[in-house]
Amino acid sequence: MDNEINGLSVRLFDSWGLEVGKEQEWLGLLNEELKNRDTGKSSEQWFHNSVFYCIAGSGHRVEDFDIQIIKRFINEKYKVAVILTKADLITEDDEEKLRDTVQNHLGQVVPVIPVCSEEKKLRGGIATKRFGKEEVESQAYKDFCDSIILRLPEHCVKVLKQRIDEWLKKQKSYESLPDLWEMFSKPGMKKGLSLTDTSIIREAHNFKKKYTSFGYKVHIWTKDKELKAREPDVEKNPFA
Repeated sequence: MDNEINGLSVRLFDSWGLEVGKEQEWLGLLNEELKNRDTGKSSEQWFHNSVFYCIAGSGHRVEDFDIQIIKRFINEKYKVAVILTKADLITEDDEEKLRDTVQNHLGQVVPVIPVCSEEKKLRGGIATKRFGKEEVESQAYKDFCDSIILRLPEHCVKVLKQRIDEWLKKQKSYESLPDLWEMFSKPGMKKGLSLTDTSIIREAHNFKKKYTSFGYKVHIWTKDKELKAREPDVEKNPFA
């Protein structure tokens, strides 16, 4: 469902409500959805803004499964806000108790917003009014940038690892990379030599070992004196 908050275009995703006996099915669908929107995916595939988790205030309690799901979102680096629905049916003390329960079980502060979505007349002639809409919109607007900031570092790390893995798969000498790094790290190799130079030196010496029986001379064609000095077979007057 597309909407707009303070000029910011947003798309709302709504899940079906939890039903008794279907908790694991619901959690399975959630895990699949979160996997498709993992921080390793393009940012266009993420959920942005807040994840609003609704708890019926009229129920006067927070279930363990509620906490489990909220923690799941938090672990996935999402900004989470808890919405207390039907908050017109509870007292301020009840609201405070529910707020404390959420914070204590999560071990951190998350926004808890009481909401009443409909006006109605109660017994005794008391009329309730809608409230909470502005607070929810304000929280969503605030969390838009915060959610990106929260997820972006992990996204960069995952993309970098992915790119490195893709590069390594293309390298024939993948298994010898630790040896290359060890060779490059030796004090005698650091002077004026890059990791690429070190790789050239290693390959030249490997080539020499492989074809020793043929009596080949192996040289490194370069104008770099530091690199030339480490070729397998010394060439006479290389820079003449």
